[in-house]
Amino acid sequence: MKKRFLSLIIALAMMVGVFTPLIASAADETTKTVTLHKILMDKTTFGKFTEGTTGKDGTEYDGNKITNVKDFFAGKEAKEGSAKEIAGVFFAWQVKGKEFVYKTNSEGILVDKNNQVIEANIKDYDKLTTDELKAKAVVDHEQYIKGKLVDGVMTPDLDSNDAIQFTNDLKEAFGAKTGDEGVKFNTDKLKGTFLIQEIHEKSTYVDKDGKTLTDTKAVPVEITLPLVNEKGTVQDAHVYPKNTEEKPETHKDFTKEFTTEQPNGRTEDAKENAAAEPHNVGDVIDYTVTTKVPAKTKWKTAFWDDKMTEGLTFVTRKEAKNAIKETDKLYKKGLTVKYDGKEMDTKWYELDETENGFTLKLTDKGLEEIAKATEVKEIRLDYHAVLNEKAVVAIPESNDVTFHYGNNDNHGNTPVPNKPNDDGEMNVTKTWADGVPAAGEWAEFTLYNAQTGKKVGTVKFTTDANGTTTTYTPNDDYKATGSEKPQGPSKKTDGTANDKTTWKFTWTGLDKDIQYKVVEKNNMNETATYGKGANGEITITNNKWNNPEPINPNEPKVVTYGAKFVKTDTEGKRLQGAEFVVKNSENKFLTGTAVNRSDYKKAQDAFITAINAYNEKIKNGAISDKNKVTIDSKEYSSDADAKAAIKALETRRDMLWSATLKDMNGFTATEKNANGVLKLTSNELGQFEIAGLAPGKYTLVETKAPADFVDAEKATLEFEFEIKADGTISSTKMNPIDFGIKDDDTKNDNAKQVINKKVTIPQTGGIGTIIFTAIGLAIMASAVIAIKKRQATEAR
Repeated sequence: MKKRFLSLIIALAMMVGVFTPLIASAADETTKTVTLHKILMDKTTFGKFTEGTTGKDGTEYDGNKITNVKDFFAGKEAKEGSAKEIAGVFFAWQVKGKEFVYKTNSEGILVDKNNQVIEANIKDYDKLTTDELKAKAVVDHEQYIKGKLVDGVMTPDLDSNDAIQFTNDLKEAFGAKTGDEGVKFNTDKLKGTFLIQEIHEKSTYVDKDGKTLTDTKAVPVEITLPLVNEKGTVQDAHVYPKNTEEKPETHKDFTKEFTTEQPNGRTEDAKENAAAEPHNVGDVIDYTVTTKVPAKTKWKTAFWDDKMTEGLTFVTRKEAKNAIKETDKLYKKGLTVKYDGKEMDTKWYELDETENGFTLKLTDKGLEEIAKATEVKEIRLDYHAVLNEKAVVAIPESNDVTFHYGNNDNHGNTPVPNKPNDDGEMNVTKTWADGVPAAGEWAEFTLYNAQTGKKVGTVKFTTDANGTTTTYTPNDDYKATGSEKPQGPSKKTDGTANDKTTWKFTWTGLDKDIQYKVVEKNNMNETATYGKGANGEITITNNKWNNPEPINPNEPKVVTYGAKFVKTDTEGKRLQGAEFVVKNSENKFLTGTAVNRSDYKKAQDAFITAINAYNEKIKNGAISDKNKVTIDSKEYSSDADAKAAIKALETRRDMLWSATLKDMNGFTATEKNANGVLKLTSNELGQFEIAGLAPGKYTLVETKAPADFVDAEKATLEFEFEIKADGTISSTKMNPIDFGIKDDDTKNDNAKQVINKKVTIPQTGGIGTIIFTAIGLAIMASAVIAIKKRQATEAR
């Protein structure tokens, strides 16, 4: 056992989680070289060494070379050899996230150990749709950065565009063995996050007793380049890899994803690429966040901050406490906190809850208690949210959590979502609390669609001796949602002529009914505190902060769907006044409470007015300069622009319709005429819809027909439809039809046609009934006469 401990490796913290000064530097700065040193410690020294940047001799490690290894790791009074640098240990570099290549067939499609295709046409491991399928994937080999010796220094072998090349042959890898003073790597052109792996089979170190390092499990160094400390960029960095992780791990997912086989939930890539999980409005969504805290962690601050988009309502402890029946959907749905599997003492934390999320902060008592742990411990948060009436059909809802920690007082929070103003503008007000950027400093701000989690674009402000320049980079892969035509800021303005500490800049062309968030990065070691102002404003205040960058795991997303319908006769004429209810596959009817629909009514009237105006104009020919149409107070001279304007009005009314479903109670009624059953009524264009539904099979049941049509009370008028997993609608009884403008372009068909047949024989009352009755009586009388004549003939 003694010899085993003698082979243990020690290192200083390379990860942001422990070594605060190491952060990503500016794009035009580089860390030219990284030298790795292998340190061997005896059991006693290893046990006494405390994690952090302060050595046993009181000196501070700042990313540069340690002048006296023994004194730093063991102390000045320690015996020689208790901590020493060793040669003969091989290290190779990998790009984080690209460590493995998986087995495929000749077409590049992933296959299992039996060479069977795992999932049709899937070539990328992260795109496999379930964890069960991922478990079938077989690692073909690890891959490393390709390298070569240049003037005696190991250097990445880049292509003509300075892009990293990969190899699975360690002989070609960007790697080398340590010497008596470590091993130097040329990193001048490397940027990003890397893993530096200790390769046992390529190491040649053997101690005097014949003990090799292959008996020791090594943990890779994780390093982000370039590196800076408080004095600036670390040009020639020195690192001392070790066997223990010091950075906390934070994971977030749906509670059901945390399993024995998957203790941390899904991977970050899996969550990012996963489709949003569909739900009904009113469903309770269960979330879990876990944070693994390293042993003997001494933090001054630690807190979790969660912000939800407006389609989700956080369930507070008070609301859960008021749900006293087991049948209540919020019963026992309050936030819970566990430490090492047991309920955490409430004196260890403070909790602030709102309908949009929460902040949970460890108190001084809590920080003191977790510092006593001699092994890794897990803190687990379980909490819940309700998918509410603000959830828009087919647009995901998410909640974003960040974990903040470190050895300095806390600043910062999770970016706060907000909607643009009515003109589609998102105005950002930036306040520099500790001084504006100086020459050589930069700050960038990225706009995200908070509901889909996708990046819209990034604006970067770079300061030099001549002032500040603005560069905007749109995300070319971003797919517009709703009426979006985003344009990024081309400049900033100062708050006032005398106030240079406040910046203002604006995104335009956004959808006023979608929430967005702005995320800041900078090279000034400052953290951001986000807020929400009025009329489409996001506020950001910066403070100097030497804590690590907060951990922000990818968030899982939920979505709801709906269906649109158009009521017509057999000739396609649209019908007003038909009423319907919705039934699920279990023959239960959807219920809800009447709500104020005035905003929806205004939006619907604007939509109908636009359609009528368009239809009237095209009677005279196509929309053109000579045949213009006015839509929503604006004149249009092209058919495409007019249709786009009408589509925007349709999107607006759709979103306001969803907002009327606040008190949708789910499928709880057993009779179509029961109290509280939600009724859908066709408008003057025959339009009606339902929102807030999960995928499944449903039935429209007509309860009231338009005048002169088959009586819904005397006939069974039912129309089945199915919402697919991707939100598309299918039906064998209803044909596709355009919800708005009727045209010959079937790609615009976004609704289902509900056809009613006109009554040809009146059903009740009126002269028709009298005539029908008289004819019947005449026929009966004729029959009686005929029978009597036959009887008379037989009597003769």
